[in-house]
Amino acid sequence: MIVFLKGILVLKTPAWIEMDVNGVGFGAAIPLSTYDDLPEPGQNITLYTYLHVREDALSLYAFRTSSEKEMFCLLLTVSGIGPKIALTALSALSEKDIHNAIVMEDAKRLSSIPGIGKKTAERIILDLKDKIQKKIRQHPIRTSPKDSDQQLQMEDDAVSALVTLGYDYPVSSRIIQKCLEEKQTRWTTETLLRNALNTLMTKK
Repeated sequence: MIVFLKGILVLKTPAWIEMDVNGVGFGAAIPLSTYDDLPEPGQNITLYTYLHVREDALSLYAFRTSSEKEMFCLLLTVSGIGPKIALTALSALSEKDIHNAIVMEDAKRLSSIPGIGKKTAERIILDLKDKIQKKIRQHPIRTSPKDSDQQLQMEDDAVSALVTLGYDYPVSSRIIQKCLEEKQTRWTTETLLRNALNTLMTKK
């Protein structure tokens, strides 16, 4: 199993990269989300990889972050989803958008991905929602490099804290969004979380 590659980026296109790893050339298919984060050829880079084995071929897929690779692998566990559609999903929507669509049961959002119809979208939600919510409880949500904006990080930290306290992800996400809509001039994770908890307690 090839878990990751660390070497010099030789070639990049929106769908394919080539790397020199200690004199050995590797080629891998990538989603657009990974392409957007790639440096220029000639620079050192680390990519997380998945090797898909078939009787007639070995296909390598590469991702900028380990969480992006994890989402790809989760999609592969769904009946009817192969590497091509999983890669298309990560090209059409960000990892975070796919993640949110699943936990919020937004089949319409998922079915907007080329190759995924309504029934497949519903199957993705049915098969992956519990797995993703379990992962959230075990590991707080971390944003990707593209989502490193301070407010997004604060939002994710607050949602993760609520999930850890036992609230469902959809409820936690909605209440944090509602708090942010109040447009307080200087939110912090602590004040955002306290406001959300007060709102939740008031509703009981």
